[in-house]
Amino acid sequence: MKFMDKKKAKQLMDDGLAYQDKGNMFEAEKNYLAATKICPSFGEAHLRYGDLLGQTDRPNAAVTEYTLAFENQPEFAEAMTALGDLYSKNNEGEKAIEAYTKAVNCKKMYIFAYINLGTHLMNNGQFGEAQDTFKKALEKTTDPDLRKQIEKYYRG
Repeated sequence: MKFMDKKKAKQLMDDGLAYQDKGNMFEAEKNYLAATKICPSFGEAHLRYGDLLGQTDRPNAAVTEYTLAFENQPEFAEAMTALGDLYSKNNEGEKAIEAYTKAVNCKKMYIFAYINLGTHLMNNGQFGEAQDTFKKALEKTTDPDLRKQIEKYYRG
């Protein structure tokens, strides 16, 4: 992949985000598609396109994009967290837990994966596992606002 292709793909993705922020989903989608065509391994473009697809009630297509994001960048925890969020929204609890678990197992720490996994485990009646997850989240962040959010659930 040439540097210029990645740069062009990044610009297209940024333009897509701007269109999406303005509510122009058609133009946003065109930009995300172009970005993923120019640079198919650009995980963040697949993530953003997946977000748009999820917002426009195309969950199956969103699953594909989140999966592509993670396959192309295996340490991209945000992609698996977004997939877990989508599954959770669609009441697919086991799939959500599986996606969040993949996210927390990434080397690159993403605290929201821990929070979402813990919450989902708790809602699923898996209280011991939820508490372990919240404890790990507390160990991994120093942000006072996030710690306060986690401490609402953690009973250590």
